[in-house]
Amino acid sequence: MPASLLLLAAVPALGGVYRVLHLSFGGEVTPANQRFFDAPVPVALHGVACALFAFLGAFQFTAGSRRRPKRHRLRGAIFVPSALVVATTGLWMEAFYDLPAYDGELLSVFRVIFGTAMIATTLSGIRALLRQEYARHGACMMRTYAIGMGAGTQVLILLPWTLLNGQPDAFMKAWLMGAGWVVNVVFVEWILHRKARVRAARVSAGVECVPSSARQVRGV
Repeated sequence: MPASLLLLAAVPALGGVYRVLHLSFGGEVTPANQRFFDAPVPVALHGVACALFAFLGAFQFTAGSRRRPKRHRLRGAIFVPSALVVATTGLWMEAFYDLPAYDGELLSVFRVIFGTAMIATTLSGIRALLRQEYARHGACMMRTYAIGMGAGTQVLILLPWTLLNGQPDAFMKAWLMGAGWVVNVVFVEWILHRKARVRAARVSAGVECVPSSARQVRGV
């Protein structure tokens, strides 16, 4: 799983690193990126946080990670703040940057919805951790990662469409981008549902064994 997630993480991570380097070393200023040079701090924070979030998350949800609790906690101490920075700076840029016209209002709505959801799932995960509700904590963090990694899935959806049909208009681009978030969220919910079913089956099997054992002890 880490290998697959690392491939998916390369898109937002490398994009964030490129943006930071472009700002730091005086890249060419164009109408499309003028807003980044006018207010570089949010996009720089967003880029660095994206790289940390994407790559650390690839190792955070494996069984091997949980068998090494010190490393898991160390990565989590960076992963969680990075998630909050990614989401809050993304919402800030959506609210205050002059975004390109080809993005459209519908895409802005999707960004606000999923950015807010990412903050909510992260805060829920922190709350669950403080309450030592570890299963809930893991589920919330998986949802956070799914939303944040929408950028990777969006490329996998947008690229084939563009190659086959040309550049999408603002309306179609919004739905294709939205599909990237939805695909990730649905996939994670399927994983969580599957885990819950397995856990319930094990608990049920354990409960069913108790009366049988009790009857044997009593000689029934």
